[in-house]
Amino acid sequence: MWKIDATEIEELADRIAQTGEQAEKIINDVLHNYAGQEIISHVTPLIPESGRTWKGKKKPAKVSQPFREEQGNLYVVVKTKTPYNYLYFPDDGENTYRHNGDQEFMRRGAEEATEKIIDQCVSALVKEIGG
Repeated sequence: MWKIDATEIEELADRIAQTGEQAEKIINDVLHNYAGQEIISHVTPLIPESGRTWKGKKKPAKVSQPFREEQGNLYVVVKTKTPYNYLYFPDDGENTYRHNGDQEFMRRGAEEATEKIIDQCVSALVKEIGG
C-alpha cells in the first residue's frame, strides 16, 4: 500500500487548518474526482508488456484500461479489474524463469502522481478560503 509522506504535506496541513470543517469535503472531492485518474495515468505507462500474441489473445493491460477506483472518506484506492489481477505478479511477485517480478510500477506511479495531487488539494483549499 502507498501513502503520502507527512513531510511532503506541510502546506496542505496548514491550508486544512485554515479551511476548517469544509476541508474534508474539499479533499474528498479532489481525491474522488482527480486523484484516482492521476494515479492511473502515471501507472499505466509503467506496466510491462509481454509482447506475446496468439489467436484470441486480448489486448495488453497497458492499452486496455485495467484499473478501477475504490473511493471512501479521505481516500482513493486504485485496483486492477478482475481480468487484470495477474498484474500483481510483475508488480509485487517473485521473479520466475520468464517473468520479472518486483517491478513496483503501482508504487512508482503513485509516487509520481503525489505532487500533482497535493497541489490540486492545496489549490482547492486556497480557492475555498479565498486566498
